[in-house]
Order: sequence, then structure tokens, then C-alpha cells
Amino acid sequence: MSISDYDRRHVGEIVHGYGTWFTADLLRALDTLLPHADETNRARLIAAFPEEVAAYEAWARGDGDASRPEPGEGPWMERDGVLVQEETS
Repeated sequence: MSISDYDRRHVGEIVHGYGTWFTADLLRALDTLLPHADETNRARLIAAFPEEVAAYEAWARGDGDASRPEPGEGPWMERDGVLVQEETS
């Protein structure tokens, strides 16, 4: 499975709660796991999900189009400690 262009461009939004599809859940899991992974477990994650790990790490470094939004910035608001897109009617 390869990461979609949409997911690659919107890692920050996804990590902060947007999306309910598999890759969105995976990127949020990587946000929890990668900062604490030892070399062996990091290698396992890369072997299983190379494109997703690369996209996450590029975003975490500040590379690419996405950056970490702040609460109240653009369409983002904080709900229960998670940044989510504001609902529009």
C-alpha cells in the first residue's frame, strides 16, 4: 500500500485529528510510536510502512507543505486536547 498524495500533503492535519481512514490512524500511531522507538522497532516500522514513515518524518522535521497548526489558526480548533478542523454548516 502506498500513501496517497493527499495524505502526504496533509500529515499535520491528520496527526492532529483529521480523518478516519486507515492511513490517518496509522500516521497518528506513528506520531506516538516513532519518537519513543528504539532502533530495532523503528526499523520494523520502516519495513512495514516505508512511505508513511518517510512522510511523517518529513512533516516532523518541517519539510514539505504541511506544518503543525496552532489552535485557532485557520480552520483548526482544540477539542479534548486534539486539534480538529472546525465544522462548517
